[in-house]
Amino acid sequence: MICAICGQKNASRPAPLAHLPHPMSNPPLRHSAVFWSVIFTLLLLIASIIVPSISRVQEVARRTVDASSLRQISQASIIYAQSRDDSLPEAADIWDYARALAEDGGADEPSLWWSKSDPASDNFIDSPATVLLPNSHRPRPLDPAFRALKPSVAIPVGKLNTRMPATTPIAWTRGLQPDGTWSPDSPYGTEGGYIAFLGGNVSFYKNLGSPSDRTSALTRFDGQGQTANILEALPPGTRIVSYLPTREETAAWSQATHATQKQHRVGNYILIVYLTSLWLPFGIISISRLIKKRPGAFTVLLWPVFFILMLILFHPLC
Repeated sequence: MICAICGQKNASRPAPLAHLPHPMSNPPLRHSAVFWSVIFTLLLLIASIIVPSISRVQEVARRTVDASSLRQISQASIIYAQSRDDSLPEAADIWDYARALAEDGGADEPSLWWSKSDPASDNFIDSPATVLLPNSHRPRPLDPAFRALKPSVAIPVGKLNTRMPATTPIAWTRGLQPDGTWSPDSPYGTEGGYIAFLGGNVSFYKNLGSPSDRTSALTRFDGQGQTANILEALPPGTRIVSYLPTREETAAWSQATHATQKQHRVGNYILIVYLTSLWLPFGIISISRLIKKRPGAFTVLLWPVFFILMLILFHPLC
């Protein structure tokens, strides 16, 4: 071909546009199968980290409700004392104490006295709306349906009053033993329990007698150091009222608590396996379509998202 300007013959001709490489013939990394394989692996890794915390978050939410209930019981006890010469209720048993707080402390909600984590909570499904019978004259009698419940709370009764030290315990999770540990049949098993103090604070304790953590010990009522025995943190002559499970209930609740803790651990791995089995087939299909350059490689990933949303809507986690 002769150039129109210089008149010289060119050695080569420009390649036709049809033979030029297409700009998308070598797709960038973000469109490659290797890239999306790494993305799927990272998603599964993130799920393996996040998913095990779901059941733990649920348990923390239940315990937060329990701590709030215990705080309301302690506040109701103080309200009761304001019209009783600063004296906290003296009661024959835990149900009588609940009746006193419902009558003159404003705590007429049965849900304050039980925990959803308690293995004894199965009989709370049909719990009454109030502690006391409605539309009755003072002194209002206890609702028989509430009397049939098994409270998750223990209460000290005796000559307690609001002038005592703020470190005086006035309510705690049922099952606290003299050595400072909780029995296996308590609401949280051997994991611990809550204690509400006269000063208004509520704290969770695993072991009051732990030698490695002396901050978890209680203050003796006589001021002579610390103790793991809650009776030594109370004035002399104080007795504890709570529901005492039978031997059969102790065995059954201990086993139920242990099974629940094991179920939480196993449930975490089951959920991971479920998410993996849900995403993996669609991931393989997506990668296969990318390799074969077929359409719909990304839209197919919307199906597992849809299934997860349906699961959340029709079978809530909580």
